[in-house]
Amino acid sequence: MTKRFFPQLVSTILLLTVLVLTGCRDRKPIYLGYAGPLTGKFADLGIAGRDGVVLAVEELNAGGGIAGRKIELLSKDDAQDPQQAQKVDQELVDAGAVAVIGHMTSVMSVAGLPVVNRAHLVMLSPTTSSNDLTGIDDYFLRVYPPSSHVAHLLSTHAVEKLGIRSISVAYDISNEAHTMGWYKYFRENHQRLGGRIVQEFPFKRKS
Repeated sequence: MTKRFFPQLVSTILLLTVLVLTGCRDRKPIYLGYAGPLTGKFADLGIAGRDGVVLAVEELNAGGGIAGRKIELLSKDDAQDPQQAQKVDQELVDAGAVAVIGHMTSVMSVAGLPVVNRAHLVMLSPTTSSNDLTGIDDYFLRVYPPSSHVAHLLSTHAVEKLGIRSISVAYDISNEAHTMGWYKYFRENHQRLGGRIVQEFPFKRKS
């Protein structure tokens, strides 16, 4: 994702939401939520995501904000825990956030989705790819392709371009909403092309 693309994307989401909800006369700050793992095993991903949103907010505010209103970022730590993800999403709903940027892992996005759906609140993830969130009518948006698409491309490249047919696979079950779906589609397409999975190595990432 380019440096310019993310601020423009955030700006578009916020502008549409603000115009629908409040009109142009309200000059109170726009509350934007961020939810991601700021502590624990996936903190590197969560902090990077938060910093990207901070950059987008700073650039938008420097340009006058959205419809003349400044943006105030409310950051929440989901701690890579499903119950915590639902808790912080509800806190953002209660705080009046007009949208949530997050979550940063598929399993947290799946956990938090019922909360934002009930509130009719847009949730935009820059990194979630779970197939569990594909083709459903909800308030979830993403800018990363679904796992099935990426896995299909990679397995096809391995067999047809690199000539690799025998593969061992290691996958992290601490984010299984992402990894299990990804592996499923990779295995199916790889075998369809005449390849075989030699061994599977599931593991759980430690802090």
